Amino acid sequence: MVDAGVPQSIAMKISGHKTDSMFRRYAIGDEVALQSALLRTQRYVKTVKESVVAMPAKLGPRSERGQFGYSGAPTVARRAGK
Repeated sequence: MVDAGVPQSIAMKISGHKTDSMFRRYAIGDEVALQSALLRTQRYVKTVKESVVAMPAKLGPRSERGQFGYSGAPTVARRAGK
């Protein structure tokens, strides 16, 4: 009924459900809608994979990179309070 445009409150009165949770429990998904959702998800995942940028294989030891990554310049060790 909800898919047909009937407001949920009216559909609940017709079906006899007193709470939203019980109404949702018995609102079985449409098979076509499920297939459509899976196809949209597959298309999205494919576009995400195509737009991923490859990172360099190795940046060197963490001590050379510093806290925020390798900048090409020597890093200076800093301690809290100094």
